[in-house]
Amino acid sequence: LLEEKQKHEAQREVDSLKKQLEAKNKEVGGLTVHVQKLNEDLEGKKKEVYSLIADLKEEKKKREKLRMELNTSEKEVERLTAELKEENKEREKLQKELNTKDKEVDDLNADVKRLTEEKKKSEDDLQKQPHEERQRDGSSSAERPVIEVDRLGKYIRVRNTSCQDQRLGGWKLKSQINNEKPDSFTFDPSFILKSRKTVTMWVPSFGFHYPPTDLIWTDLKSWSTKDHLQIYLFSDTGEIKSKLKFTEK
Repeated sequence: LLEEKQKHEAQREVDSLKKQLEAKNKEVGGLTVHVQKLNEDLEGKKKEVYSLIADLKEEKKKREKLRMELNTSEKEVERLTAELKEENKEREKLQKELNTKDKEVDDLNADVKRLTEEKKKSEDDLQKQPHEERQRDGSSSAERPVIEVDRLGKYIRVRNTSCQDQRLGGWKLKSQINNEKPDSFTFDPSFILKSRKTVTMWVPSFGFHYPPTDLIWTDLKSWSTKDHLQIYLFSDTGEIKSKLKFTEK
């Protein structure tokens, strides 16, 4: 009887365990389905992640390409900016040179106008100088250069009144104010005074150097209308070719 009872209890325990096992199997089955579902979801997420990674790589390539293009564009802009600056500098330089040339032209025109007026005034003054004396050692004024002087002490002029060019190479001009030491100027060996033309020897502070019509006489000192002025023109052999004495009384 005891054995039967033990068998009966053992059977009940086995049945209980079977039920528990079946329940566990069902639970495991449910968990397996859930795991499979999670695996499927995971695979889907993986595909999405892989797709996103691929898109990011493609976007990265595009950005890198754009960055390279931007760098190239920036370098091109820098190059064009540098070229533009150089062009502006060159333009400014040319504009300054043009302004300088314009000023030089204006100054030259002003000098020409001034010299023309002074020349006319000097010629008029020469006609009015009652105490001026010219001597030309036995030759007519048509054959030898004539000395003219500015009464205001700005220049001495030599005029060729003949119809032929006059070679003045090696000739000397000497100017003496009162009893001071004479100033001397020697013409360049190749200097030629054209027919009916003049050469003006300027006191440095009044004129300008523009050969062959205008020369600066470096040592020439200015004079006043109260000074006694003597000017001599010597040939290359030392012969007096023309002289002028000027005294304001």
